[in-house]
Amino acid sequence: MHALAMGFGALVVFAPTDQAASFVLMSCSPGQFAGKPAEPNGLTVACGGSFNLCGYVDQSKNQVIPWRFEVALPFSDGFAGVRINGKFGFIDRAGKLVVPAKFDVVAGFTKGLAEVVLDGKAGVIDRSGNFVVEPNYARAMPFGEDTVLVSEGAWQAAGFNGCESLRDAKRTLQLDFVKNPSPQYRLWHVRTRSLSSEIYRLRYFDDPDHLLLWASTEDNNLGEFGLLRSDGTWQITPRYEDVSPLTDGFATVCNIKPTPSDPSKRKVCGAVDSKGDLVVPIKFDGTFYWRNGLKLVRNDDKKGIVDISGQLLGSRYFDDARLAEKGDVSIVRIGDQWVGLDRRGQIVANPEDGEILSQCPSGIKVEKRSGKFRFVDANGKPTESYLFEQAFLKLDCDRPTPVTLNGQWGFVDTGGHLLMSKPSFDNVYNFQDGYAAVEEGGKWGVIDAKGRYSAAPQFDNLRPDDDGVFVIDVDGRKSWVNAQGQQVPEPTRKKDRAAVLACGEDGGHFFSTDTTGQTLWGLAAADGTVFVPPKYRALRCYANGLAWVADDMRRMWCQIDTQGVIRNPAECSPNFNGRIIFDASFEKFSDDRYESSVLWERALLDYGRGVRKAPPKIVGSGF
Repeated sequence: MHALAMGFGALVVFAPTDQAASFVLMSCSPGQFAGKPAEPNGLTVACGGSFNLCGYVDQSKNQVIPWRFEVALPFSDGFAGVRINGKFGFIDRAGKLVVPAKFDVVAGFTKGLAEVVLDGKAGVIDRSGNFVVEPNYARAMPFGEDTVLVSEGAWQAAGFNGCESLRDAKRTLQLDFVKNPSPQYRLWHVRTRSLSSEIYRLRYFDDPDHLLLWASTEDNNLGEFGLLRSDGTWQITPRYEDVSPLTDGFATVCNIKPTPSDPSKRKVCGAVDSKGDLVVPIKFDGTFYWRNGLKLVRNDDKKGIVDISGQLLGSRYFDDARLAEKGDVSIVRIGDQWVGLDRRGQIVANPEDGEILSQCPSGIKVEKRSGKFRFVDANGKPTESYLFEQAFLKLDCDRPTPVTLNGQWGFVDTGGHLLMSKPSFDNVYNFQDGYAAVEEGGKWGVIDAKGRYSAAPQFDNLRPDDDGVFVIDVDGRKSWVNAQGQQVPEPTRKKDRAAVLACGEDGGHFFSTDTTGQTLWGLAAADGTVFVPPKYRALRCYANGLAWVADDMRRMWCQIDTQGVIRNPAECSPNFNGRIIFDASFEKFSDDRYESSVLWERALLDYGRGVRKAPPKIVGSGF
C-alpha cells in the first residue's frame, strides 16, 4: 500500500490498482487529531466543513470558536496562533484577534514570549505583538522570561508546503544535534538586549521552566556536555560525552571508556537527577528509559533493572526485562518464563498474570499468562489448555480470532475453542463474511467458520477483497474467486468509488457536468449546495481553506480560497497539486507534465463515478 501526503493538510492513502483509492482529509492544525488541549481544561482544535477550516471546542466537544481559520494551533499562555488569508496572528479565548495576522509561521506563547517568522527570518514577540528580538535569525526560541536561544541564518521550513511549523525546543535541539553537531546557538538576553559571545552546542534537558539545558562550548575539544542555566552560568560544568533529556525525573549520562578488546569504544552510563546531581554511578554498559523510579540497563544481550540509588535489582541480569509502569513489581524473563521482580530484588508472581486484555459480551476473555495469552470463559476457567504466543488483543466476538502456537497459525472460535485440534497454518488472513484465506504447505485455500476447507489449498497467492471474494495473481494478471475457489467477476467496489468523490465526512463531494461536451468538475455540499462551480477539468478537496484546481489558462495547478480566487499566482505549479508521493511515481498519461497530472486526476475521478474500471496507477515499490 502506498501513502501520499497532500500539502495544506490532506493525507491520501492509495491502495494497489485492484483496490480503490481512499482519501482522508487532515488539517495542518494539530489539535484536530491529537485531541489534547495544550492547557489543562483548555480548548481543543477542531476542523471541518466544506472548506476544511478550523476553530475550537471545549471538553464536551461544544463549539466555542467557530470554523473560520485556515490553521489553528493549540492555546498556550492564553493565546493561540491562527492563520487567516495565509498569514498568522494570535487570538484570545474569546476568539478575538489580539495580534494581527502578519507572520509567515508562529509558535505558541510561553512566559509572555512567542517565536515568529517574518519574511524568512525568526524573531520573538511579546503579547502585544511587538518584537523583543528582531527577526534576524534562523531560530529564536524563548528560554524562560529573559533568554532566547538564537541561531544564525535563514529559517528553514519544517513540514509540508502550507503546513510549515516551528518545531518546539525539544525536537529542534535533538534534531539539530543529529544533523549538525557543531556549536550554533547563542543566548540573547531580553532585558539587556545583549548577545552572548559564547557559542554553544545544545541538547534538550527538561521543560523550560527549569531553565536548564545540556550544553557544550566551542572550545571544549572533547565535546563534553554540562548543564547550562538561562543566564549563561553553569549548573554542572561540562563532563559527559553523551546525554539525554530528563524522563521521570532522571537523565542518562554516558562517557566513553577503553576496554581490553577495543580501547576506544566502551560506553558506560549512569544518571543525574533534575538538578544535575549524579545519582546512578557511571558504570553500566548501556541504559534505556526511566519509568517509575527504575531504569533498564544492558550487559551484552542481557537486561537488568536499577533503582535511583544505582542498585542492580536482584544483583543480576535477565534474558529480558520490562519496567513496572506503576507499582513495585517489574517483570523479567528467565528462559521462557516471565516472572515478577520487586524493588527488593526478590522474584515474585508475575503481576500481569490474569490481566484481561479483551472481552466479549458472551463472557469469553483473553488474558495474559506468563508472557503469553490464553482464553477463559465467564467463570475464569480456561477454554483451552494452550498458552498462545500471539492473539488479537481485540477479540473478534462475531467471528473466529487468529492465534499462534509454536509458530503456526490457527483460529479460536467465538466460544474460545480451537477450530482444529492445533494450529497448523503457515499464514492466515482474518475472517470476512464467514470465510478466511489460509496458507498450508506453501499453497493458499479458504476455510469456513468451522475450520473446514471450502476451497482446498491450490493457489500460490490469495487475499481477501471486497464483497466476500478473493483476489489471486497469476503471471502478473489478477483474477477473482469466491470462497469455493470458483472464478467470479471483479467486485464493483461501490463504497471505494464513492469514497473517491467524497471530501471527508462533512466536506462535500465532487460532482460533474458534461454540458460543454467535456466533463468538468466542481464541489457541492451534502445538501447539494454548490460552492465550487463545475468549471475545472480537475480539482482537489479543500484543506485549510484552500483547494488545488487545474487552471488551463495558465497550464498550471493553482490554489483557490473560499471565494474561488487564486491565493498566490506565484505559487502555481505545472505538475504539483499538493499531492506528495514517496518512493513511487504517478502513472504517466502525457509527456507534458501539467497535462499528465490533470489526466491522472481525471482518471481517478472517472473511477469514482464508475466510468473507469480501475483507478490510475502509482508506480513504484512503496514504503
